[in-house]
Amino acid sequence: MAHDEWLFTGPGTYLPHKNVEVVETIRASIISPNQALRLRALKACKDQGGKERVCGEEWLINKTGAYLPGAYEQVVGFISAYVLTENIALHLEALQSYKDRFGVDRKSGEQWLITIKDSEAFIPDVHENVLQVLIFPHLQTDSTALYWTRQERTGETNWDRGS
Repeated sequence: MAHDEWLFTGPGTYLPHKNVEVVETIRASIISPNQALRLRALKACKDQGGKERVCGEEWLINKTGAYLPGAYEQVVGFISAYVLTENIALHLEALQSYKDRFGVDRKSGEQWLITIKDSEAFIPDVHENVLQVLIFPHLQTDSTALYWTRQERTGETNWDRGS
């Protein structure tokens, strides 16, 4: 068909017909541990996992190793993980309604904390915005859940354990 595009993956030698133009050569992206590759669909397609994607949709590939994007996949960039400790947490916000990697339904605009109890290293999804990296210098953790409330003051900001 006219203006049809496809991807020839090697190893191999491709000899195009006279009516075929090689648009570009695509190289594989190497995904390191604690890193993800952010992709965007250039038009409706199936990703390499077989999931249907719509034009403009973005998703993450976090499997370590080489990833060769499809003909209709654009590499947006790499995302590195935030390493969490007992004293470091992430304040996140949902950019749209979705189900997160922990199976929790999140609503657009909802905010929550990710701590080391959730994950030692955390890569934000495409539907999540990191509002703050919170550092608690003297945080004591125990087996109960922690709830934090923010008190806005002129001067120092204080974090207290909620009840």
